Amino acid sequence: MNNYVMIYRLSDGDTEQFKHDLEETFNENLQEESENIRYFGFTAREQPEVEDKVGNIIHRYGLSEDDYVALYYTRPEQPDQIMRHMIVGHDTYLSDHMEEEKAGKEEHTDRLSRLLNYDFIKARTRTGAKAGN
Repeated sequence: MNNYVMIYRLSDGDTEQFKHDLEETFNENLQEESENIRYFGFTAREQPEVEDKVGNIIHRYGLSEDDYVALYYTRPEQPDQIMRHMIVGHDTYLSDHMEEEKAGKEEHTDRLSRLLNYDFIKARTRTGAKAGN
């Protein structure tokens, strides 16, 4: 299992339903919000599978020009290099949103690192929860 972090913005009031759909799909998750930037950390198997599942969810919604969904991950051979894949939207929408919300780059990177390194197995063991995906 690998950790992923998704940052998203849907402008047509679909954000809460989208969040709910993500929670149902990726039931082992950790969510944080900072400066109106939503971080959805979760565990899943492979990146293409994650992209397919998120793509299936996104197609349920009418997207606007400013909407975006960004997926962050690391590769096993380069665990300190955070990669980003824009599933929906252009990376300038994400950059503009972060600037609007005055989100600091260092805080953003620290939050991504923490979520990408979060030990879901240890958390599951502590809470006695059943395995998710």
